[in-house]
Amino acid sequence: MTKVTPHLNQLEAIKDWEVDLKSLNRVLTVRTATNEAQEQVIDKLKAIGFFAREI
Repeated sequence: MTKVTPHLNQLEAIKDWEVDLKSLNRVLTVRTATNEAQEQVIDKLKAIGFFAREI
């Protein structure tokens, strides 16, 4: 979580985000203002070495 925090916090279109620490997969939930912002989040996470997709 510490690796993604600064990257997610710098994206202004993110309304809220959280990581389910009880899940084995550590599912990240992100609420964004626009669909374009979703792509920005996915691209940002992939750039820092995480797999990301909309579920």
